[in-house]
Parts: sequence; C-alpha cells; structure tokens
Amino acid sequence: MLFVISALNLGAQTQPKGFLKPPPAPDNSVYSSLTSSPTRSVISLNGTWQVSDDGGDTKRSVQVPSSFNGQDNLVFTRTFQIPPDMLQNYQWRIVCFGVQYQTTISINGQFVSQHESGMPFTIKVPDEVKLATTNTIRVEVTNRLDYTSTVPLRKLLLGNRTYGGIFRDMVLLGVPKVWINDVRFQTVLNGANAEAKFNVQVVSAAIKGMRIGGGGDSGAVETRMTEDRGDFELGIGIRRPGGSDSVQAQEVGRGTQTFGLESKRTASIALSIPVTNAELWAPSSPNLYQAVLQVRYKGVLVDEQTMNVGFRTLTVSGTQIILNGGPITLKGVVYLEDSQDYGASLPYEMMKKDIQSIKDMGVNLIRFADGVPHPYLLQLCDQLGVMAFVDISMGTPPAALFSDENYMRRSLDRVRFTVDEAGHSTCVVAYGLSAVIPGNSDKALKAVGRLKNALDSLDHRLFYFASSSWANPQLRKLADIPGMNVFDIDPPKLRDMIVAAKKDLNGEKPFVLLGYGKFVQLGNHTGSKDPISIEAQAIYISDVYTILQQTETAGGIYWAFNDYRTDRPILTVNNEEQYLATCGVYGLGRDLRQGAEMLSNLYTDQKPPNVLLGDYSPPSTVIFIAIGIGCAIVFLLLINSSRRFRENVFRALLRPYNFYADIRDQRILSNVQTTILGLVIALTFALIVASLCYYYRMDESFDATLSAIVTSDFIKEFLNYIIWRPALSITIFTLFFFGLLLLVALIIRACAALVRNRIFFTDAYIISVWGALPVLLLIVPAMILYRLLGVPGAGPIAFLVMMIVVLWMVYRVLRGTAVIYDVRPLKVYGYAIGTVCALFLVLYVTSGETSTAFSYLREGIGGLYTGR
Repeated sequence: MLFVISALNLGAQTQPKGFLKPPPAPDNSVYSSLTSSPTRSVISLNGTWQVSDDGGDTKRSVQVPSSFNGQDNLVFTRTFQIPPDMLQNYQWRIVCFGVQYQTTISINGQFVSQHESGMPFTIKVPDEVKLATTNTIRVEVTNRLDYTSTVPLRKLLLGNRTYGGIFRDMVLLGVPKVWINDVRFQTVLNGANAEAKFNVQVVSAAIKGMRIGGGGDSGAVETRMTEDRGDFELGIGIRRPGGSDSVQAQEVGRGTQTFGLESKRTASIALSIPVTNAELWAPSSPNLYQAVLQVRYKGVLVDEQTMNVGFRTLTVSGTQIILNGGPITLKGVVYLEDSQDYGASLPYEMMKKDIQSIKDMGVNLIRFADGVPHPYLLQLCDQLGVMAFVDISMGTPPAALFSDENYMRRSLDRVRFTVDEAGHSTCVVAYGLSAVIPGNSDKALKAVGRLKNALDSLDHRLFYFASSSWANPQLRKLADIPGMNVFDIDPPKLRDMIVAAKKDLNGEKPFVLLGYGKFVQLGNHTGSKDPISIEAQAIYISDVYTILQQTETAGGIYWAFNDYRTDRPILTVNNEEQYLATCGVYGLGRDLRQGAEMLSNLYTDQKPPNVLLGDYSPPSTVIFIAIGIGCAIVFLLLINSSRRFRENVFRALLRPYNFYADIRDQRILSNVQTTILGLVIALTFALIVASLCYYYRMDESFDATLSAIVTSDFIKEFLNYIIWRPALSITIFTLFFFGLLLLVALIIRACAALVRNRIFFTDAYIISVWGALPVLLLIVPAMILYRLLGVPGAGPIAFLVMMIVVLWMVYRVLRGTAVIYDVRPLKVYGYAIGTVCALFLVLYVTSGETSTAFSYLREGIGGLYTGR
C-alpha cells in the first residue's frame, strides 16, 4: 500500500513540458495573515489544475503553483467547492500572489477581471458572478513581453527570467458583507512617544438583510440588518505580542471612530493612536506590535483583521540617511526570486532560509529589484529586521520611450499596484525605479516627475532611482535617495564616477550605489587575477566596499544574493548556460561562493578572508596577427602573379570609372582571381569584426549593444558562443561577409531588369567584390587591432575608420553599378538611398519596436565608449 501511495504521489507531481517542479505545500501557518480572523474564511486554490496551450482543445494536469519556462498562451482550469452555509454570508475575493503576465479570470463562464503584471494582486468577485457549491475557475495567462507595449518591458541583460503561469499561491478569500479592504499606516516618533496613523478603507456589498453575530463574538446574538445603510464603529487596538501562550498580549494603545456606510459603498477612516514608550523597529531590534482592527455594528463584531506594525522613521538629512533619529549606512543586497528546481515558485522554507542567510551576513537592506516580492518575504523582513527597497517594475526603457503615453499610463498603474501590495509592511522604507534615468533627457525628467507625484499621493515613503548624471538640479529634486547602477566597472573608474556624482549632488542628498555586481564563470577557481573567476568576484566586492567607505557614501547594494535565469543570453563570461546571470554570491542552487564570505565579513566588520591570487595569463591573440599576415601574403601573391591583375587593382582604386567601363565593354577579369580577392576581402573584414568582438567580449555595454542589434535569442546565443572562440568566429564571419558580397551581386543583377543594358551575373559579381577593395587597406591595422583597442581613445577611432571604409565601399559599388547600367550616377544614388529610407520608414511606422531598438542601440554604443 505504501508503494502504491508513493507511486501515486510521484505521478501527481509530474509536470507537463515547460513547467518546473512545484514547491512543497507550505505549513498552514504561512496563511496566518489571511486566516487569523474569526470573521473570514480561506479556500486554497493550490493543487492540481488542468492546463492547455491550444485554447482548451487538449488539457494536461499541472501542479499550481509552479513556474512555466516559456512564452505560450496558457489556459488553466479547475473546480473548487464552497460549503452551502458560506455562499450567502461571504463576499468573495481572489488573492493571487503571482500570475505572469496578462491574466483574464472567469468563474462558471462569467468574466471576473483582467490584470497585468506578475505582482501580487487581489480582485473582488463581482456580485453578478453567481457562485455555487461547485464552481469552475478559468485563468487565461499570456506571458509574452515586448520592448514597447508591456510594462515591464521585455527583460534585457540584467533582467531576471519572466516565468509564466500561476507561479505563486492563489486562494479564494471569504470576507463579510462589510469588510476591511485596505489598511495603510505611518508611524511618527516624538521623543520616547510614538503615534500610529492609520488610513482604513471599509467596503460594503448589499448589506440589507446581512446576518451579524452568532459566530465572531462568543455569546453574541445573531441579528440581521434591515436597511441599506448602517452606523458602524472602527476600533484599532495596538498590543505588544505575548512572549508565550500563557502570557497574554498587552494592549498599549487604542482608538475608535464611528462612520456611516451604505450598500456597495466605500468609507475611508483616518485614525491616530498614541503609544507611550514605544519600542522601535530597526535592523538591530525588529520590535513588532500587533494592530487588531475591528468593525462592529451595535457592538457586534462584523470583520476583524490583524497586522504587524513597527514604529520607525526613515528620513534623509544632507548626505545621511536617518533611521529613528540616527544615521545609518546601507549594507544591501539585491534579491531576485529564482532557484534551480522551482524557478520563481520558491518553497516557503527556501524563502525563510534565504532571508535568514541574508540577515546573518550583516545585511540591513534588501532591494527587491523585480517589483513586489512574495508577501511572505516581506513578512520575514518585518520579523527579522531587514529594511526593504521595492522597485516599481517598469523595465529599463530607452529615453525615447518616456514620451510614450501608453507606456507611461502602464507605469503609473505599476506605481499603484506596488503601493497597494507593499505598503502594509514595516520593512518597506522606500520605493524606486528599476530603470536608469538618463540625466540629460527632458522626456525622462518629465516622466520621473509624474511617477514621483503619483507615489507621493499614495504613500509617505522615500523615493530612489539611479541616473547616468546628477548635474540637472530638477532631477536631483525628484530623488530622496539618488544613486547609480554599475556592473563590473574597474574600481578606479568607479571611484571617479562616484566622486563626480557626489560633486553634482553638492551635499544636498545622500548618495547610494544602488546596484553593483560582477559576473563569474562557473567552476572557474583560477584566482583573482582571472577577471571572470569566482575569486575575482570576492576581490571586486572588497574593492568596491573600500571605495564606498573612502568616498563617504550612504551605502551600497550588491547585485545579487543568488544567481538567476535571464530572458536574453549573456556574452560576458562564456558560461555554457548563457541564460544564467552568475553574479550572485550564492549559486542558483544556493551553493556558497567566496563572495558571500567576503560580503559578510565586510558588513560585520570582520577581517576579510584570504583570496587566492592565482597565476593568470591573458588568452593569446597570435591568431589575429597570423591570419592578418596570411591575408597580406595572399594579396601580394595575387599582385605579383599577374601584371594585368596588379594594374587592375591600381585602376580600380585610382580611376574607378575607367575600370568599370572596361568591365562593361571588355569583361577581361578572371573570375578565379576575383573569387580569391573576394575571400581575402571577406577574411579581412572578418578579422576586424572578430577582433572587436573578442576585445569587448567582457564589456556589458557591448553585450547590451549586441542584444539591441540581434533580437533573436537563437542568433545571439550562437554569436556569444563563437565570439569567445576567435578561430571559429573568423571562419563564420568570413563566410558571412563573402555571402554578403554574393547577395550584393544578386541584387545588382536583379535590378538590371529595370535598365536596357544586358548585365551578366559575373559583371555584378565583379562590381560587388572590386567595389569592396578599400577594405584591403586595413589588413595591417586589422592584425594588430586587438592591441590597438587597449590604447585610450582607440575604440572610437577604429569605429570611425570602419564607417569611412564602409561608406567608401558603398559609394564604389553604386558608382560601378551606374557605369555597368550606363545610367547617370545620381539616378542610382537616389534609388539606393530612397529604397533604404523607404524600408526604414516602413519598419518605423509599422513596428514601434524598431525605433525602440535603435534607441537601445544608441544608448549601448554611448555606454561602450563613455565607460558607463
């Protein structure tokens, strides 16, 4: 019997293709925030669902919650039961801790609601939706992000994986017909005394005939409301939790207020409660109180909600961050919900271990960089004493997108969602932006102003964001905590950037390094001299921490606690798994790295650990020189093998019109020699591109630029692979550029149908190859380009020279085409430029992503050559 039961359980846990392992069922205590009320009831919707990826034609069993590693449109269905005596006495709400991304929910074939984002949300089941004892819920999920019309946008290099499906818990919450819908609180300190300011939202359904009493209060007589309006009382009692079951909690403050409420209306009640000698909440002493909120009607309990409250204040003063009246230095880490087996569907036990590990490291602040985390994580931060920064998840848009009204409306919605779900936690001390704001963009400045105003209207907490420059005084006014995000920047350059930023801030605001990190190559323990070794990460953490202390910043936040999966392949560290951001001080499977020990010792003022220096030698670049010499030798052999070929080379460069006229009239060039010349040209171009890619292979700005150019993940993954292997990349790029020469020849031959002259493919082929002849002038620079790029300022010069040569090539090909076609050159130039402009215009108008891609490309190139 035991064997059969085990087999059945194992079969129940088998997930369909694309779904990761479901987390173990949590202990009932994790639902305490929902169930610790005598007036409410919870029906869990976790468990076995049916899922379909073809609109419902075929269905498979799947365990919920679980993370879907894909972008298919999914339809989830299941049945659930509601006891008959609960149907009439409760108003029902669906609580979703995480469904990604666009969600449409219906029950019994009746529409309930739509929602966007993967953050927690709660929706009311409308009265028009008729519930029965047996019901069917349907959840349609679309998990496809793009670069323009979704918020957050499609994730870029540092963005974590956008898992789909129902990846966190989902429950059905039954509340009374009059219920406490939302609670916001703010604590104010005044010496030894404190005050808790509550703003409570009480909502009603149809209250006439509502049954009250007989269940919530022992001994209370059941009554029914006879009108559509009633006078209720809100009471809030603040009590210090008891130390054990035998020690009752002591009430330290209470307040009450009456209010009137009609059917299907909302009442907002503000209530302040003074507390004498309050014990303050801080990372060193996370003292929490319980606030018990009760709504009563004629003394009879209607609804009750219990929440944790901590007394604390966080403000800024000059260059300091002030917690409870004293300065504090932020010692932070970024936390992103991902794991080896479960994806974003973290088991509760893992969440508890992670936050405890973070606390033990001496961390006093967690930045939740993907928006509102699982509510249990914030509950743990409350209990253990870890402050939280919560990002407003809006992606990393280019400056051009800030003027897009559709994007801004969705971003403003994210502000409201974030405050709705994170505003109940004491640990949340600030909200911020996931995007880096360009400091010289008026569009971005206006957009941040709108987001700031929306946030201030909803909550009292501080506002942080990173910018590329803090020189603009209007931008400085918007940030309570200004900062910057950097990744794998050389420590001396980082020091200069911080000093410049602090100079711009002029002592007006505290500066925080909001995110810094370093990728590592998995299994690389060659020592800290190797820039992608695990030991190099530990040294990088130490160097940056020292800089933060020497420059007297208000703190720094390391990115990140653990490795995490990404949506785009990463180039910079040559990992076999390209979709893994290996910047964590713990691995995806929570394996410990030396960076964790280094960060912990620094945060707790202990002696830093010894780090292996190692013996590292940079990879050899002899292959570039050898192939460059080979190209030069082949070209010289061609020149010396034939006097006519040598003459044609000089005529093609110095007198192109006569050269192309001879081709048109005499066709005297050898196709064999032309092909060899074409291969040398393609090889030279390949050598230049391979050298550039190999030199910048560990530069995040180059990776961002490449990602903007190559939107296909498959092609990007292939390029990442070959860039780290120069011999292979030179071979592939040579074939690519020779194929490009053949494509140009085909286009020239095809367009010949529009002219009277009879044009052969060999003519077009010769124009294409010999038009690219100027590339051979770069053979010598190409073979030493990798070394030249190490000279300051050489990168922009190399790019400029390449662009000049490419434009020269294009001009020569068009000029040769005009001669072969026997038409005026201006006519060919006009048609060519007009065609390119028309294609670009069509792409720009028909696809918003084209302009966005160019914006990403422009900013990536800017970062590449400015060192950002």
